[in-house]
Formats: sequence, structure tokens, C-alpha cells
Amino acid sequence: MTQAARRASTRRRAIVAAVSASGTLVSTTRVSFIASAQRIRNRLFSQKPLAIVAGCRRHYHPDIFFHRAARGAAAPRALGPPFARRTGVREVLWVLIGALSGYVLYQLWRYVVLRRQPVAEVPFQAALDATSLRHEIDSLREDLAHQRSTLVALSQTLDDLKEQVESVSVAQGISPEYNEALVCARRGLGVEAIAERCGISVAEAELVRSLAERQGEPDDESRG
Repeated sequence: MTQAARRASTRRRAIVAAVSASGTLVSTTRVSFIASAQRIRNRLFSQKPLAIVAGCRRHYHPDIFFHRAARGAAAPRALGPPFARRTGVREVLWVLIGALSGYVLYQLWRYVVLRRQPVAEVPFQAALDATSLRHEIDSLREDLAHQRSTLVALSQTLDDLKEQVESVSVAQGISPEYNEALVCARRGLGVEAIAERCGISVAEAELVRSLAERQGEPDDESRG
């Protein structure tokens, strides 16, 4: 599995976990909100409107305010009816739900955009490996061309040596066909062995051997 696939799998798992958590939070908040709304509705419809207004006047009555101010007490804070104190908590919950939903939507949009983006066909490491391999192939081609030229030169040198050997043999009055027989005679092989090995008759082998003995005598005298 490549690194891009691992990142996509990790991102997918995170999105699924966030969506599940968001769904759980939304369902929990919905249940609590419905329960709060039912309690508020029960309170509103269980009391008479005049009683609610009386309760509100009790908090904001001017005689109570001036009486407490005369005693040095601070003026009472306007709290409103009981159901008004829960308004701030409900708004905070809705803000949190909206922020979480926006984050989940952003992650989903990012996942879709990244999935649609084309993956690079040739990574940098693959391109680097291809370049080094191309250089190695070029160097091998140069070495092969050099070896071919060397082989051609060696074959030309071998041909020249063959021509020189044939010319020396002709100058000594020996046919090129008897070169091998002459070499065998110089090594001290017998007449029958020379004839069998070189494919010549016994008489020709004797002549070649006598010729080799005559050519070897001047060499022995010069050495002596």
C-alpha cells in the first residue's frame, strides 16, 4: 500500500468518526432541546398570563428598587422569567452544532477534491532511477563498442601472423600443409604418429622428419 493510499484511508476513518460523533451530538442535543421546549411549554400553559406578568413586575418594581438603594444594597439584576435564563445555553449549543457540522462538511469537501486530483504518474524517485539506468546503459554500450574494436584488431593481428608463418614456411621450402607435421617432428614424435596425426603417408612423414633433423643440426652447431 502506498503512502497516498494510507493517507486517504486514515482521512476516511477520521471523517467517519467525526460524522458519527456529530450525529451522536446532534441527536443528544435534539433530545435535550425537545425536552427543554416541552418543559417551557408546560410552564407557559400551566400558569396564567397575569401570574407571569406579576412575576416579571416583582423583579422590576420601582418601590423595591428604591427601597434597596436606600439601604445601600445594589440594584437587583434583571433576570427575567425562568425560561429566559436558558436561552444563552441553547444558543451556545446551536453554535457548537453549526461549527461541528461546518467542519464535517469541510472535511468531506476536502476528501472529494483530493480524490479527484490526478496522482503523479512518474514520481521523483522513479525518474531518478530511470536516469541512472539510462547512464549505465550508455556506458555499457561504449564498453561493448570498445571490445568490438579490440576484437577486430586482434583478429587482424592474427591474420598477419598467419601470413608471416606461411611466408616463412614457403621460404624454407616447406608446403603449408606440412607445417603441423614439421612441428610434430621437432617435438620428437615417431613417423607413424606424425602420419596418423597429420593425415599424411608414412613416406611423407619420414621426409618431414629428416627435414626437421637437418634444420635442427645447424642450430645445434651454432649453439655449440
